[in-house]
Amino acid sequence: MSQGTPDSVDRGQSGFQGQYGTPAAAGSGAGVGPDPNAGAAAGGGTGTGTGTGSATGTGAGTGAGPAWPPSTPPAPAGEEEQHPSSRGFWVMITVLAIIALVVFAVLLTLGSSNGRFGGGAAHPTTTATAPATPGAGGAGQDSPGQGGPGSLPNTTPGPVETRYTQLATERGWVAGQDYIPTQPDEIRTQLQALPQLETASGQTAGDPKAPVHVTIYSDYACSFCNKLHAESVPQLLELAKKGDIYLAYVQVPIFKDTVSSDRAAAAAHAAGLQGKFWEYSSLLFDGAAAAGHDPDKAPSMFSNENLDAYATQLGLDVEAFRAARDSAETTSFIAAQESLGLETLGLRGTPAIIINGTASTGYQPLTAITNTIELEKALVDAAG
Repeated sequence: MSQGTPDSVDRGQSGFQGQYGTPAAAGSGAGVGPDPNAGAAAGGGTGTGTGTGSATGTGAGTGAGPAWPPSTPPAPAGEEEQHPSSRGFWVMITVLAIIALVVFAVLLTLGSSNGRFGGGAAHPTTTATAPATPGAGGAGQDSPGQGGPGSLPNTTPGPVETRYTQLATERGWVAGQDYIPTQPDEIRTQLQALPQLETASGQTAGDPKAPVHVTIYSDYACSFCNKLHAESVPQLLELAKKGDIYLAYVQVPIFKDTVSSDRAAAAAHAAGLQGKFWEYSSLLFDGAAAAGHDPDKAPSMFSNENLDAYATQLGLDVEAFRAARDSAETTSFIAAQESLGLETLGLRGTPAIIINGTASTGYQPLTAITNTIELEKALVDAAG
């Protein structure tokens, strides 16, 4: 599998394989997973997609699992989105035919349970990581809002999707700028059926019975995850305290092979078991940002020495912290979260966010997130 090279570290995209070309030249690559931009719409099938680095690239991919939602998140200033080209009538037939396969795959995935997931979490049979390396300037290649999903071809909006868009229009909001566009109704149903982290995981905030569930998929070595955390998580925690949302953080350590971000994930989980997950996560992101500017420090930014120091700084029981961090149970739990992100959802980059039935890959500004929460809450209220 090959992938084109992004034009710079912080503006590069580790996300969806087969999407980016080599700077100043054409590139090609093969992608995996059910992301429409990577080639497959859902559950299986093939296709083509285009994307931008400094040039264009093409890729084809196949995959199984629920279709990654087809909204296109906004790109950062100065970057343009590349939307999927229109497909022929046969694609619509293919999409309709594989919906049943997608649902079947979801049911199979949810059948394997883990005690800290509600509804069961998939256990990985293979380890999949994104083809990226952390870079200087803050911590890694990730999804800067570009390279997200496109839209399902020839899909007629259902009543929920239609009402969601109407609510946004009534508020004068622009899709992809003021709020995150939602998915077709059948995809929304699949997203809302995904396993949820339970409060016992230590990686949540708020009441699971809150009308809106917000789930962040992230890696501590990811610079755009860092930006999302710093800008949005404090405000989201406040909404969780007020009972407006149930906030959860799913670990997707795509940089585990380069900077051992899976160790950071395990440490954060261990801190969460002592009630300090969000505080510990902030220390991890701060440390990663500082180390990212020094190539000599980046490989060891998640060393046991640093992880223990953060635990001490927060006043944790360090011995209990170490035992939980290094336990087989924690290792299995992190692997299950990684599987949920990489295999079930088909992510190839971080961050990603799911708000009830609306999902987006890449960084999203706080305003777009809170406005999307408002729209999802309005849908819940209207449904009674």
